[in-house]
Amino acid sequence: MKAAPRLCLVPRLTGLGGPSSFQSRLAQGLAGRGVDISYDLGDPGCSAVLVTGGIYNLGGLAQARRRGARIVQRLDGMNWIHRKRRTGWRHYWRSELNNWVLSFIRRHLAHAIIYQSRFSQNWWERVYGRLSKPAAVVYNGVDLQAWSPHGPGELPANALRLLMVEGHLGGGNETGLENALDLAACLLRDYRLPVELVVAGDVPSSLQGELLLVS
Repeated sequence: MKAAPRLCLVPRLTGLGGPSSFQSRLAQGLAGRGVDISYDLGDPGCSAVLVTGGIYNLGGLAQARRRGARIVQRLDGMNWIHRKRRTGWRHYWRSELNNWVLSFIRRHLAHAIIYQSRFSQNWWERVYGRLSKPAAVVYNGVDLQAWSPHGPGELPANALRLLMVEGHLGGGNETGLENALDLAACLLRDYRLPVELVVAGDVPSSLQGELLLVS
């Protein structure tokens, strides 16, 4: 009997946020299709490795490649907020290191690249150059059996509901919330459209206080 294929997913992600959700749902979907999942780069049974975020074990990734495993890197955007506004020196150097690691894997270790969007692909190719290796754009899918607009709850009768989704709104990502508040204020001021802003994500307590003041 032929052994089931085994895919290594690295780094192993937990907690709140898009990459963590993507990895866990991908693992569930692949397992349902008979693919074994591993999170150990040293596992000799893995025929392929999918890198879904920044990983600092570049030596382990290089060893897996030398064993014959195909390395596929999934890329979204890169860290940029620290270059536009002050976020502290720790955040700055961590962001720069993460960008360097991602670009190193992209250029030297990955056999193929999967970009999350055409925008991400254009961004990486503009900043770090085009590569001759295979690349494709694969958008995130949605399991409509698990997520659907149908169900309990009703839309507000006298306002537009604006939804903002961001895993973590601290550490420099506060700009997204500021933009959402500016959009809500613009719709009310210029178009007389009252807006109900709903935030799905981890909002620091300091920002929650600001939201209460604004509302």
